[in-house]
Amino acid sequence: MLVIDDDEKGAEAIAAVLSASGYGTRFAVGVPAALAAMASWMPAIALLDINMPGTDGFGLARQLRRHGRTQHLVLLAFTAYDEVTVRAKGIAAGFDGYVQKGAAPDLLLKLLRQIAF
Repeated sequence: MLVIDDDEKGAEAIAAVLSASGYGTRFAVGVPAALAAMASWMPAIALLDINMPGTDGFGLARQLRRHGRTQHLVLLAFTAYDEVTVRAKGIAAGFDGYVQKGAAPDLLLKLLRQIAF
């Protein structure tokens, strides 16, 4: 799993929680770092922040959906925005799910168990 966020400490913290829960997890700070990480390692799931400078999470999701190598990734919006704000644009961008930041990590872990393959 790849955690993509513009806040290094936040990305590192959620990656640590996921790793402690048994997920092979890396994190990338910002879109360019995420694309560079995916050039050499392809996760099954990407957890994307929405509000990032430059290309936001919606833009990154659209970009990932357009490329054969990344179009089948499970994309989860992981953002401080509420679900109503994210829903329409998130569906159009190709997100598969949503978890709000600041919620207990249990909600994210529950969603990951639901989509486990």
